[in-house]
Amino acid sequence: MSIFRADPSKSFAHTNPISTFLMVSVIFAYFLTSINDDLFYLFALNGLRVIDNGEYWRVVSVWFVHGNLLHLLGNVFFGIFIFGAALERILGWKKYAVVFFASGLFASFAIVVLDYIQDSPVPTVGISGAVFGVLGAFLYLILRRSHWFTESDISGIKGLIFINVIFSLAPGISAPGHFGGLIAGYLLAAILPIGQDRRRKKGFGDPYGDPYIDPASLDELDDVEEVDDDDDDDPFSKYDKDFYDY
Repeated sequence: MSIFRADPSKSFAHTNPISTFLMVSVIFAYFLTSINDDLFYLFALNGLRVIDNGEYWRVVSVWFVHGNLLHLLGNVFFGIFIFGAALERILGWKKYAVVFFASGLFASFAIVVLDYIQDSPVPTVGISGAVFGVLGAFLYLILRRSHWFTESDISGIKGLIFINVIFSLAPGISAPGHFGGLIAGYLLAAILPIGQDRRRKKGFGDPYGDPYIDPASLDELDDVEEVDDDDDDDPFSKYDKDFYDY
């Protein structure tokens, strides 16, 4: 079964509490900052203001600010609702929270360092760094836990990562934030204890998990000693009669 298919018997909020919180928070913050420019620039990330003015909240508040509706929908729908939610179901909400938020912080710090080195006054907005952390975690998993995924899942994840890496090199895109998040997500997935049976516990099916039966072992059935015909009338006669009624 594809990792992108959730359990239909459970609500999205039940299986994805962190992703639900993120989507609601980011969407609410977008509409709030879109009608208040002061909040927009108060939440945006700029390394100079973080280091020189001590405005450390910006490394987190930047996640809740987006430049336009298309930017918001890309991060919320593809980044959180599809890929983030799938990773949350695989890892569980606790490990997913670690990957997402730690990747976002690492991406923010990468932006701060480069802004300060380049003396750049241009602010950065968006939660893309944390979303790239999700992609980095998926990159590790498809390389080290490939049996958890279908072939279409693997090709789709690789294709999305490739496209986003190329897109990150375009002008106006925060390359340090994207690559910082990608690297952080990969390393965190490698460090976190992710059990081999995690997918099975969370209701995912191994697409190649049908148990293999050695045909030769079936021959052993022919070698089973037949029960003495004297016991045919009572198939339990060979067992001890001292037992409890159930």
